[in-house]
Amino acid sequence: MARNILAVIEPGAATLVSCGNLHARTTTPRWMGFHLRERYPSLVALDAEIDGGAAYLATESGSGITTLGTPTGDPRRGVERYVTRDEHGFDGRYHVGPATPSLPLR
Repeated sequence: MARNILAVIEPGAATLVSCGNLHARTTTPRWMGFHLRERYPSLVALDAEIDGGAAYLATESGSGITTLGTPTGDPRRGVERYVTRDEHGFDGRYHVGPATPSLPLR
C-alpha cells in the first residue's frame, strides 16, 4: 500500500491518505504509515476515533458489516493535536462521531 501511495504523491503537494488505524501507525515497518513517514518526515498521522456504529471489515474469518459499539452521543468532532507523538506514532486524533458502513468497490 505504501509503495502505491508513494508512487502518486506529487512533491510539494498536500496529500491526504485515509486508512484504518493500524495502517496509519508510524512506529514499525509493519505499518504503512511508517514507510510514508520515512519518506516524508513532516507527515502528520492522526488516529481516527469513532463513537460506535458499524463498518465493513475484511478479516481472516471473513468479510462483512461489523458492529463497532453502541454510539454514546459523544459530541466531540474535529482534530485534536497532541503535544508529543504517542506510542503508536500518532500526532493527534480526529473525532468523527458514529461510523456508518460502506461496502467495498467492486
